[in-house]
Amino acid sequence: MRHHQLLGNVIRYHVTAQGCDLMLDLLNRSSATLLPNGAVVDLLFNWDELQEVA
Repeated sequence: MRHHQLLGNVIRYHVTAQGCDLMLDLLNRSSATLLPNGAVVDLLFNWDELQEVA
């Protein structure tokens, strides 16, 4: 994970996966769970909940 933005009730993570830059928005349930910049993460998706934004 490159970095994150705290946007009120949403946390936006900027990640690079297999050479692709991605922005991932997650509900902010607690700012205590923010991942530090540079953290290595595993990405798991529920395919039924993915929304492409152009």
